[in-house]
Amino acid sequence: MAAGYARLRSSPDGYEDENAKLKKLLADQMLEARSLGTARASVKKMVGPAAKREAVAHLQAVMGLSERRACSFVGADRKMIRYQSRRPPETELRGRLRDLANERRRFGYRRLFILLRREGEASGVNRIYRLYREEGLTVRKRRARTASSRHAGADPGRGKAECALVAGFRP
Repeated sequence: MAAGYARLRSSPDGYEDENAKLKKLLADQMLEARSLGTARASVKKMVGPAAKREAVAHLQAVMGLSERRACSFVGADRKMIRYQSRRPPETELRGRLRDLANERRRFGYRRLFILLRREGEASGVNRIYRLYREEGLTVRKRRARTASSRHAGADPGRGKAECALVAGFRP
């Protein structure tokens, strides 16, 4: 510590240079804290590459940061940010899967896969599952039974005692 103090004291502009460095470091830290707060407000949790891409784009648009700086704040690799998938969109298969799922609301992806296979689709079950998830399809729940359908044996014109008495004499 004493050696650093002697070095600062010996040079005429030592204090100003050191002060400028410290101010720059403080400004960088404040910018990082502010930009990370902005990025976290826009994206809940940056787990996957898509969330990190969104955060970097947000930092570049709102804060005016460079790609390199935004990537370092988010903790993302620049190659991952620039990556663009070359996978074909498979629109026909997606449309057919959606149509089948709307026709057969209680069928999951496995049964839809069997139907597609019968139609001549060569895709595997993993691809069908991926498309099923990406399209946001789910097995629809059954409707709850109403009170009237549960008591189908009850006669609305009779009282409780009469219904019990009649039910006791049924063969």
